Amino acid sequence: MTANRPVHPTAYLDLLRAVAIVLVVNSHLDELYPIPQLGTGGVFGNELFFFISGYGLYLGYQASREAIGGWLRRRLTRVYEPLFIVATFLVLVGDAHIRTFSDFFFLYIIPLQFWFLPTIVGCYIPIYFIMAKMETKRAYACLFGALALAYILLFAIFAEKTSWLTEHYDVQTEVTLPLRIIFYFGTMAMGVYAAKFHADTRGKLSDLLWLLVSIAGFYLFVGSLGRITPFEIQIIDRIPALAFLVFAFRFARYQPLEQFVANHLAGLVTLLAGTALQIYLVHDFLLRQEALKAISFPANLIVFSFATLLLAILFEKISLKPPAKVRPVKLAAGEVAAKSANSNSSVSHRQAS
Repeated sequence: MTANRPVHPTAYLDLLRAVAIVLVVNSHLDELYPIPQLGTGGVFGNELFFFISGYGLYLGYQASREAIGGWLRRRLTRVYEPLFIVATFLVLVGDAHIRTFSDFFFLYIIPLQFWFLPTIVGCYIPIYFIMAKMETKRAYACLFGALALAYILLFAIFAEKTSWLTEHYDVQTEVTLPLRIIFYFGTMAMGVYAAKFHADTRGKLSDLLWLLVSIAGFYLFVGSLGRITPFEIQIIDRIPALAFLVFAFRFARYQPLEQFVANHLAGLVTLLAGTALQIYLVHDFLLRQEALKAISFPANLIVFSFATLLLAILFEKISLKPPAKVRPVKLAAGEVAAKSANSNSSVSHRQAS
C-alpha cells in the first residue's frame, strides 16, 4: 500500500484557487459547448478568488505586520508584472492596439477587459486597514451589515428590475458595477474574517452535501426569475452564492479530501493554482481565435485547455525582476510558515491571492 504524502498546511488554498480558475474560465466557454448553458460557474469562481485573496492576505499580514507602503508595493508588483507581460504580448500579436493614451491606460493601468484586477487592487487599501484595525467579531458583523445594507439600498433604489442583473454586468452597468464591487469586497473581507477567526476549521463530509444544495439552490432560484419569482427579489441569489463560499471553504478543509488531493492531484492543483492569474489573463485571447472556433466539440476544449496552460506556464516563467541572490540560511519552522503564508497571499494567485 502506497504511503500517504504529506499535506501542506495551506494546501486547501491551492485547491480552492485551482477550482476557482476552472470555474471562471468555464463560465466563458459557452460557445465551445454544444449546450451553451454548460459554460457557467463564474459567480462561484469569482467569489472564491476574492475570498482566497482576503484569507491569504491576512495570513501574510499576521506573519509580518508590514507597514502599508511596502505591503502595497509588493501586492501591486504581483498584479501588474504579469499584466504588463501579457498585455505587451497582446499588443505585439495585434490583439490589442495602443493608438492613444486612453488605450494605454485602459490596457496597462485600469485593464477593463480584465475587470478582476482593478477591482481587487481597489480593495487593497481598505482591506489593509480592516486587517490592521478590526479586532473583534462584532466589528466584522457591523462591516458585513453595512455592506449588505448598501447593496440592498443600491439595488432597491436604482436598479431596473426587469431582468436578472446581479451577475449580468452588461445590463445597467452604472448600477451593476457598484453592486459587483460591494459584493466581491464583502467576500474578500469574509476571507480576512475566516483567516482571523476560523483558520483552524476542519470540514465534514456533510459540508459536501450543503455545498451541492447551495449550488442547486442558486441555479433553481435564478432559473425561476421572471417565471415564478419576480425580478424585484433577485438579490436573494446572493444567499446561496455566499452559502457556496462557506461550504466550499469548509469542505476544502475536510481531511480525507486534503489527503486524496495530496496523494493523487497535487501536481495538477499546484499547476493550476500557481498559474491562475496567467490563465485568467490569456484565456480570452485564445477564445477569440478563429482557428479554435473551427474545431468541433470536444476537441476544441482539449486544444483550448492545452494552449491556455502552455501560454500560462510560459508567461509565469517570465519575470521582469532580476534573479534574487540565494542566501543559504536555515529557516526556523515559524519562519517557514510565515513565508508560506506570504506566498499564498498574492491576488494573482499565485495567486489568486
